[in-house]
Amino acid sequence: MKKYIIYLILATLFLEGYIFSFNFGGARIRISQILEVTALCFVSFSFLSGNKIHLKRTPIDIPLCFYLGVNMISITNAIWTTRSIKILLLLVSLIMLYYIFVNFITTRKAFDASLKLLLIVGVLDISYGLLQVIFGMLNYYFGFNLPIGYLGLVHPEYIGAPWGRPYGTFVEPDWYGTITMFFALVFFSLNYSKMNRNTYFYRFGLIVSLLGLFFSFVRAAWVGFGAGAIIMLFYRYKGIFTRLSFSLYIKKLSFVLLILIVTIITFPAIKNVLWERFYPTYDPGARINMKNVRVSMMKTSFNATLRNPIIGNGPGSAAFNYLVEEKGEQYAINTAKTPETSGRSAGFNPSILFTIIEDTGLLGLITFLWLVFRITKYNFRNTAFLEEKYQVIASGLFGGLTGLFVSYFFSQGLWLPFTWVFLAFNIIVLRIDVFGNDSTKYCN
Repeated sequence: MKKYIIYLILATLFLEGYIFSFNFGGARIRISQILEVTALCFVSFSFLSGNKIHLKRTPIDIPLCFYLGVNMISITNAIWTTRSIKILLLLVSLIMLYYIFVNFITTRKAFDASLKLLLIVGVLDISYGLLQVIFGMLNYYFGFNLPIGYLGLVHPEYIGAPWGRPYGTFVEPDWYGTITMFFALVFFSLNYSKMNRNTYFYRFGLIVSLLGLFFSFVRAAWVGFGAGAIIMLFYRYKGIFTRLSFSLYIKKLSFVLLILIVTIITFPAIKNVLWERFYPTYDPGARINMKNVRVSMMKTSFNATLRNPIIGNGPGSAAFNYLVEEKGEQYAINTAKTPETSGRSAGFNPSILFTIIEDTGLLGLITFLWLVFRITKYNFRNTAFLEEKYQVIASGLFGGLTGLFVSYFFSQGLWLPFTWVFLAFNIIVLRIDVFGNDSTKYCN
């Protein structure tokens, strides 16, 4: 039963679009969250039936609990209380999702099967996004009327691409770019390993992911990919069974640059899109300078933090400050007091660090950085002790996580389910040496 719940969650993990969810009590409910409730019901039924429940400990339990605790305390300063409670409950559900995976995947066979399904689902979703690009191009250049996706054509003017921007099964292209970056790094590690298994699938996954990453035109994901690639290069000196090297990076980078130059010469539209990404004419507020919209939102969050610098203003407080900036303080206060609008999306801060410090103050920032430190330390100290196969997987997963959190500094998705599932897989693979023995132990 446990494996089927895990499989179903993975199969629906990327169904983030509004068409795949529904509203309940002012909150948007995803399919993965319904399956999470099913998992909790299964655990409760097993416990009531007299079965012993041995919850698995992980190396990030303590900082995770502290971070959750600070979020709870910070609600005392919340102005938009209903929204803060909603975001807190969302965080609780995400942490529970992490523990469901940690406790349900307890054998190597289960991990191998689950990871394989995750990779397949990722490739399928990325391929669907690429299909949206292809259909958009065919519609634009040849006058076809092919269906692009449930959102139709998005961001054609914003990025200067008349064929639109891929979003897969997500709410917007940013999250599509995020998962393409994560899977590109994982497949990068798997493809350039010394393992002689599934090579065709890994190569195909890498090509598809890189294409999706490029055509997403998500700058944060591009930066994240670079950071993750550097981390995996460092792993070469940690005993990893990999073919990655500095010379290989130079060769591949040179090849990519050559392809990019040829593409720009052949398709001027691509050149226009790349120019728009870094020096937009349609939206000057998106330019990379101190007047950038995201930079302005970060400033707003910092100013809001000064009101309650120690424990912050409560989860989701950026929504209130966004309304203050857009509509005025009185409008924001009235909105916060109106129950029927408590579930409405009212804006957020794009940066994970500024979101955390605005919501939970210095205490929240310290506990979050503690959490990141524990994840990093656990990876650095344990990867080299794994078997060849799992060293490579651990390297790719940690490279993907690194890229994820670096990209979240610009476009954060900490409150999305796939972030916590990716984290769970990274922690699980590092504990794989205890599977079949005492899986409640871990190496500090």
